[in-house]
Amino acid sequence: MSHVTRLRGPRRAVVGVSVVVLALTGCGSKVAGSTTSSTPPPPAAAPAKPAPAPTWMPTDARTPVAGGPCQPSQLRLVVGGADAAMGYRELAVVATNVGRLPCVLKGHARFVMFGEDGDVITGKRARTVPMMDDDLARPERHRLAPGQSSRVILAWRGESAAAGIPQVTSFRVVVTEGSAPAPVSPGRDTDGLAIDIVRGSPYAVSGWRDATQP
Repeated sequence: MSHVTRLRGPRRAVVGVSVVVLALTGCGSKVAGSTTSSTPPPPAAAPAKPAPAPTWMPTDARTPVAGGPCQPSQLRLVVGGADAAMGYRELAVVATNVGRLPCVLKGHARFVMFGEDGDVITGKRARTVPMMDDDLARPERHRLAPGQSSRVILAWRGESAAAGIPQVTSFRVVVTEGSAPAPVSPGRDTDGLAIDIVRGSPYAVSGWRDATQP
């Protein structure tokens, strides 16, 4: 879900070589009793500047309290794996309590999804999508002690995606009612993972599950 800015290094290298060649051929010096001159090359274009890094930082909706809704400052959210078959996709997000107080996850998480240009992409949330285990839709309540984890699954079908239609490149998660949007880090081998959800395409979100369950 990252952007890569290509620096224009090769162009600068070519300009440097041209300057060396002009010096060796006697530009601006006397040759056989006469003075020769040459028009200096135009200045090299400045390399493209990288896009500024995003400055958005999560904030807690409430002050964390023991047994209260989990807040962004208490959690580390990481993509915990993905799977795809016959047009069906699943992506798991694992929430780990990295704070000092126990907190609660309950109901269903809410995914706020963004395209490459930063615009919100609003899909059509459904209870389930074809091939999703209906049992996943059942909400559960999880009390996370410090160090404990739970996971939630985002499920969708990719048939709506097409060339030129903006797709999801990043997302934040409101983990539970009374919380606030929190960023999600890519997991091992999931950096750059394609999420081919487009505007209006159906998706579903599971209830919270024990992170140790398959």
